[in-house]
Amino acid sequence: GLIQEMDSPQDIVIWWLRGICEGLASIHSKNLIHGDISPKNLLVSPGMDDLRLTDYDFVCRVGEQISGPGTSLYSTLSRTGLP
Repeated sequence: GLIQEMDSPQDIVIWWLRGICEGLASIHSKNLIHGDISPKNLLVSPGMDDLRLTDYDFVCRVGEQISGPGTSLYSTLSRTGLP
């Protein structure tokens, strides 16, 4: 798989970040916000040649109120309601 072809841990991190950013760019190009980016909402193929963003329960249009905090550990303070 792809993981064996990567030269360093930094290559793996860059691969993950690129996949996340590509998924977000696709969503944002449609004026949507995912609302729950967290590790549990990332699927990686067994050969690490594909990364997918999942769990669209909190998707909303840009400017709309998000219906919930999503995964609170990864949410902004304004979404969790904490001071």
